This record gives sequence, structure tokens and C-alpha cells, in this order.
Amino acid sequence: MRICADLTVWIQDELVQRHGRPGSAASRVIDAIRQHEWNQTPLQLVVSVQMLDMLRHVLILHRGAEPRLAELYVEAVEDLARVGPEKLDPHLVLAGQERFPIKDREDRGVFAVAMVAMTDLLVTGNLRDFLTPKCEAIETRTAFRTGPRRCAQCARAGPGALHAAALER
Repeated sequence: MRICADLTVWIQDELVQRHGRPGSAASRVIDAIRQHEWNQTPLQLVVSVQMLDMLRHVLILHRGAEPRLAELYVEAVEDLARVGPEKLDPHLVLAGQERFPIKDREDRGVFAVAMVAMTDLLVTGNLRDFLTPKCEAIETRTAFRTGPRRCAQCARAGPGALHAAALER
């Protein structure tokens, strides 16, 4: 199964790791990507050069990471794709992103690479930004924590097409 994790997922995992709070939804997804397996299903990470560049940018400018540490983190993410079951290099999406009816430029790029790479699952922390008029949002489960009730949602673009899942916060 091919999986594309949006920038929000990587940043949420980085925050959890930094503050020592294991077990978050983002961390569980990233752990599965690191193990290249989810419930005994082989998992192949799909990323783009643009996604890696944006991750580096956010880590340095918004998370305060030292440039060398940010570079090591980004290289590790890139390596996860290269050593996965299909051993994929990062994709380079040169054009076509503007055709998707998604407002945010970065999200359009993530959606474009997910489509070009025929990704099975796009995981994000902001599903609302990925919903288009042709998608339907589906509540997949309700999660209970010590706080208020939270719902995990997914979107389906069509039969046999890309699915997107939003992580509970």
C-alpha cells in the first residue's frame, strides 16, 4: 500500500518526539511508515522533492531546528521512501497542481504527488483543506480520550481512488 503523509503529520510527530509524548495518532502513522508495514500490509512512503523542501523550511524557520539537524531529519524521511518495499525516489511534480480545486498551494502539491504516484492513502491533520466538491467525508470512528469526544474522518474521491484520512488531535 502506498501512503503519503502530509507535512502536518511529520510536524505533529516531531512535536510529540520533542516533548516525549509517545502514542499520538501522528506518531503511530510515522512508526508504521518507519516499519514499512501496517497490520501486516507492506507500506511504501510516497514523498515529493517539494514536500521535503517545505519540511526542511518549516523545521528551520518555524520549529527553530538547526539547519544541519533539519537536513538530517529530511534525509531520514527521504530514505524511508528509498528503502521501502518499492524503493521509490522522491517524486518531482513540475506542473498540473493548479488543476486541483484545493485552495492551499502546499496542499495542492501534496495532493498532486499522491495522485501522480497512485497513492492509496493520504494522511493529514487537516482533512478539511483536502476536501473537494467531488469528495465525500466519512466518519470512520469516534475516539474517546480524557478530553472531549473526537472523530477521525476520511475522504473518498471515488471508487477505487485515493482515500485521505485525518488524524484526531
